[in-house]
Amino acid sequence: MDRFLRMATPLILLALALLVWFETFLRNENASAWLGETGVLRFAVGILCLYVLMGWVEQQRTATAFKEVLSAFKRFHEGRGQAREEPQRDAVSLLIGALSAGDRKVRANAVEHLKRLTGQDYGDDKGRWEEWLAEAFGPGDPP
Repeated sequence: MDRFLRMATPLILLALALLVWFETFLRNENASAWLGETGVLRFAVGILCLYVLMGWVEQQRTATAFKEVLSAFKRFHEGRGQAREEPQRDAVSLLIGALSAGDRKVRANAVEHLKRLTGQDYGDDKGRWEEWLAEAFGPGDPP
């Protein structure tokens, strides 16, 4: 029923606008009667119907755009598990390298990001992080 109403709404609104605008002619009245007091009302009701119709069309367009965005996020999320390993290895390697920095803040930030990225906590022990990297991703270039 909901689908039917969504499909029928624009047709009903368009038919209503046309009926309001051309009702005088359908009753075989004089065209000058259209311009009278009720002419302004007919014109306003017709414009209102078209305005509602345009709002409905915009709502449909926006819903479609949101569905496309959600679909893109879903595809991205599904592909993350397959394509994520190499960038994560590179990020962890760079952060492990930052553990050798002379600045204490740089080391602390590296540790914090390593914990967040890996779910592990080896503090600023560079050797232990390198062991974890080798276990998690296999041997590779040292950081």
